[in-house]
Amino acid sequence: MADGYGERGRPLTRSPFLIGLTAAAGALVAIITLIGVKQLSTILVMLFAAFFLAVGLDRPVAALTRRGMRRGVAVLLVVIAGNLLACGFLGLVVPVVAEQASAFFAAVPGYVDKLMNSAYFTGLGDSTDLDDRLTELLTPQHVAGLASGLVNGAASLLGAIFLGGTTLILTLFVLAALDHLKAGAYHFVPASRRDRVSRLGDAALDKIGGYIVGALSIAAFAGSAALLWCLLTGIPYPLLLALVVALLDLIPQVGATLGSTVVVLVALSQSLTLALITIAFFVAYQAVENYIIYPRRMGKAVQISNLAAIVGALVGAALFGVIGVLVAIPVYATIQMIVREVVFPRQDSV
Repeated sequence: MADGYGERGRPLTRSPFLIGLTAAAGALVAIITLIGVKQLSTILVMLFAAFFLAVGLDRPVAALTRRGMRRGVAVLLVVIAGNLLACGFLGLVVPVVAEQASAFFAAVPGYVDKLMNSAYFTGLGDSTDLDDRLTELLTPQHVAGLASGLVNGAASLLGAIFLGGTTLILTLFVLAALDHLKAGAYHFVPASRRDRVSRLGDAALDKIGGYIVGALSIAAFAGSAALLWCLLTGIPYPLLLALVVALLDLIPQVGATLGSTVVVLVALSQSLTLALITIAFFVAYQAVENYIIYPRRMGKAVQISNLAAIVGALVGAALFGVIGVLVAIPVYATIQMIVREVVFPRQDSV
């Protein structure tokens, strides 16, 4: 086709220069994206955790909205209930931790006397040798290293508190706007497939929410069982140990074993017989949890094997740390559902 300036040339869609320029631009965008993800890794993890928590909290919000309550009011009620539970949790934990810390520092002089009378210090000879050994340990480099470690530990603790508080605030915003976020995400899908994708997405979110509710209920049951056992047998610090068991029980597969190990060690400080009886109790409880409680609470939410759960937890821990361990099982269950509902039917139809 000609115009006033001569014959038009062939489009540049197959030009080697254009192909190379497009490929270079794509590689540049990929590199910039990777750098951005690395720089924003902490924020992305916080957003992921906030979305994960919001999906779990959406279950009681959805239950209230089905009864005719507006979503904003339902979110407010759930937030108030969560704050009351958190305040009650802190009210129970802080006094116990303060009491134990006070008891520990009160017992420090006894520990020092026991250490001074141990074979290591009695074999040093006279007090001059002991003073020389302490002088070697208390060098400026060691003191500076200890002070640096304390400062870094305090900074890490404050940073963790700040990130946790920010994540909770993000959770509230995500929870309030979850319906709009889902609708906006589904709108990117072509209209011909939007209905199926929305159904699959809602099913995946339902699995995540079901897992969170189930995991919290199982952890609460484990903590209650540990509390009753400690009260009945006289194991010290029953409330603190129950909280430790409940928190560690949130870790898939190995959390219950870790929590029971802590209780057994405390029982061992009382007597060997009490420690053995405690081991028998937790073995029996874990059998009940694994074969009765867990299948009933998690059977509909997640349907994966123990091997898949362990592998998923290991991969999640390697990628995202503690958060990765907690979200590994529902994420794996979601991927498994998508593969079964989308990939396998497409492969079978070919």
